[in-house]
Amino acid sequence: MPPTSWAEHAEEAGLPHFFDGAERAAAIIILPLMFVGLVVNAFVAYLFWRHESLRRHPSNLLILSLCVGDGVLLCLPRVFEVPTALAFNGYPAWWHPFCQLFGAMPLISTYMSGLALSVVSLERYAAIVKGYAITRRQTCFLIAGIWAGGLTMGVLLPIVTAVGKGTPSTPFVLQSSGLYCLIDWGDSSPAGRAQVVIAICTIGATIGALGGGYFLIWLHVKRLSGTVSATPRSLTLTPSEREQESAQLRSNASSTVGMKSAMSTIERSLMMKGVIMSTSFVIAWSPYTCMILYEGILARHNVPRGFETLSYFGANVNAMINPILFIVLDTRVLATARRALGIATAEDDWLEPASAIGSAASRKREYRR
Repeated sequence: MPPTSWAEHAEEAGLPHFFDGAERAAAIIILPLMFVGLVVNAFVAYLFWRHESLRRHPSNLLILSLCVGDGVLLCLPRVFEVPTALAFNGYPAWWHPFCQLFGAMPLISTYMSGLALSVVSLERYAAIVKGYAITRRQTCFLIAGIWAGGLTMGVLLPIVTAVGKGTPSTPFVLQSSGLYCLIDWGDSSPAGRAQVVIAICTIGATIGALGGGYFLIWLHVKRLSGTVSATPRSLTLTPSEREQESAQLRSNASSTVGMKSAMSTIERSLMMKGVIMSTSFVIAWSPYTCMILYEGILARHNVPRGFETLSYFGANVNAMINPILFIVLDTRVLATARRALGIATAEDDWLEPASAIGSAASRKREYRR
């Protein structure tokens, strides 16, 4: 017989649950981190929406969508649920509906974050290497697809899995850390297996898109740098022609050196961005990926509590780091942030904000609205 009361629903989700000392300490640590993540994501979203110089680039809407997803769907629920858990020393039985809501929102955000970061990397590759700049309409379609994918994988699949288990009101259960609710990665049903495969594929695709996309961009800029620094030679030139060419090369030497230096700077910058973005994502999500694989392969929900807590911290901290990286790794966006905070330097005054995607195509042609 299906459960007929909230008490039975709560029992399915592992509620009520009362904190021990370690869980209370972990909750106290995660609360300020999630508050900072909420503030940082809100600040970046404000920058990209408030400043027309940033907003006019359609590709920047991808960053705006990412910050809204991470801030509203991942950080905001934690800001509400952690104080509640601390006040009640855990989660009482009546927390069940909030367990389901705050379990779905971060899962949606996780999928959206992975999809958005992958699209951002591919957009950078298309803009810098192929010289193709996406339009505002195309960007809106991409964002709609990202949100639709996040909702489908974060809500529809868990509900299908719960219906198959006979617990349609409880697709999300309390995790072994005792800190939050999410799906049971150890579910052995076909839908549960599908969730594990989709999650691993999403994480793998994000890492591949970030690392591979930036690597291809770096190779492209490196080839351009080699072309700029190349010195033409011809064995068929007459002595007078050789002398004329030498004079021309000497006159252009300073500009050639300057171009080579500029290309080298761009090359180092792109490589740094790629390495930092990829490394931060890998470090943050490696524990959670291992946890998903552990539960998925063994088909049981019994991952050690300490490791599950570490996985939880990594995934949440990534949502706080992403917007910071998008500011720090782009000089023009950093200048805009300094101006918004009233701490602009003299160098910031001549930096016109551009696309945070780093789109070189914006210098070739204007974006179509």
